[in-house]
Amino acid sequence: MRAAAQVRRRAIPHLRRARASAACERGEGRPPASWESAPYPAKRGLTRTWAAAARLVAGALAASAVLGLASAEAEAEAAAAAAAETTSALPRIEHIGALPLMDHQVQDDEDEDQQKAGAKNGQKPAGDRKADGDKDADSGDEDEVEFEDGAKFYIPPAEESKFKIFSGNGNWYLANEVSMHLGVQLGRATVKRFADGEVSVNILDNVRGKDVFVIQPLGPPVNENLMELLLMVTTLRRSSARCITAVIPYYGYCRSTRKGKDTRTPIGAADVAKMLQVAGVDHVIAVDLHHSQIMGMFGPGTAVDNLDVSSLAIPYFETKFLRKPVVVSPDANGAARAKIFRDKLIRRKIDSSLAIIVDHDSKKRGWEKEGAKKGDIQDWTAEELEGMELVGEVEGHDCIIFDDMVDSAGRITRAAKKLKLAGARRVFAFTTHGLFLGNAYERIEKSELIEVVCVNTVPLATSTVRGVNSWVYSNKVHQLSVAALLAESIRRINKKKSVSKL
Repeated sequence: MRAAAQVRRRAIPHLRRARASAACERGEGRPPASWESAPYPAKRGLTRTWAAAARLVAGALAASAVLGLASAEAEAEAAAAAAAETTSALPRIEHIGALPLMDHQVQDDEDEDQQKAGAKNGQKPAGDRKADGDKDADSGDEDEVEFEDGAKFYIPPAEESKFKIFSGNGNWYLANEVSMHLGVQLGRATVKRFADGEVSVNILDNVRGKDVFVIQPLGPPVNENLMELLLMVTTLRRSSARCITAVIPYYGYCRSTRKGKDTRTPIGAADVAKMLQVAGVDHVIAVDLHHSQIMGMFGPGTAVDNLDVSSLAIPYFETKFLRKPVVVSPDANGAARAKIFRDKLIRRKIDSSLAIIVDHDSKKRGWEKEGAKKGDIQDWTAEELEGMELVGEVEGHDCIIFDDMVDSAGRITRAAKKLKLAGARRVFAFTTHGLFLGNAYERIEKSELIEVVCVNTVPLATSTVRGVNSWVYSNKVHQLSVAALLAESIRRINKKKSVSKL
């Protein structure tokens, strides 16, 4: 009885939100507060979360009915009907994963009255029951409820977590997915613009003495995202946060790591590192830095963890039934990264080899075809690709072009054409940071590539059809999620565990 009552008390607010969010999708009723500021994909996630809570209420009340509580049968029927109505309009959820309990600190008036009545009768408050053998709410462990269809719903501890996760406008969807894996809510913050373009940041949650993680990739627009990150960090520092960790899935200005032939050029990566340190960042989590020397640009007081996400692509490529796979580096500078990926394939019992493309005619990389303008789409011929030298055997093999980032897609499409002329069977591409700027999608669609696999460190670039409010992506681009890896790294850092094992 006590367990059923506890589950019912926690889940009743979410039954109300599930009804309200489902009514909002049908265009009826007033949406809940968390619905207002969320984009459409996040609204679907909130509705699914609250729908799972509604099913949880139905089960709890049914159990109460079996135990013979007063008027429990009528409540069970009403809750089951509400849960069926809420979930009937939703698509089948194959895997809910670690779902957050939205606004779990909010209790209804009935619960508050019960607590007050219990205090008058001499019962101990919930916070004083740890000494009686109850689970410590600060331990971070969660109660897991599994339904008949295999979906899982995680109930975080009743007390507030001791770390907070905030996000700028760089990749809100990734930050929301990370928070769902961790079973916590995103911190409440507003990041907006004044009329003159200045960034305004307002942190709405209490962060005093807490570990704070700010998820903000420095993708396009790079300068705006960088300014948002700096202002959020300084705001949190002035709000007495104990430790601030900047989670930067894509590190902007990563290609500017040294002076070129002209000595009067900046080193942008070092300047960004200096700004982050001065702003007050204590720790940095990056994903596949373009140059590993960027980690040395931070001082000894700022720890940097560089996560390798190439392992995420191996299970996906296993489903493609590759025939004698060859990992290809599109230039000599990326040979070390391609070799690491090839070694991972071998450890997974996938016999593979390595090839390198050396571009001796660097002036014809990407769009720089003679007589063409920037952004034009060209079909390269064998004569025009004579300046590219292929080192390795690819005839009759399936090839995977491995690169850390793709912006205009000129290099990988040119490399794919070279591999097909050399007799490659199928050509895939894997990249960590899929920027896809300019005519990248069109260039990929018209290329020899079968598929381009990337990771969601930055949102997929969008392009609008003239006169139609819709978004167009390339059918050849497949995006994998890095949220689980980032969530595990945040969990390990918060618990003072090693991140190198990831």
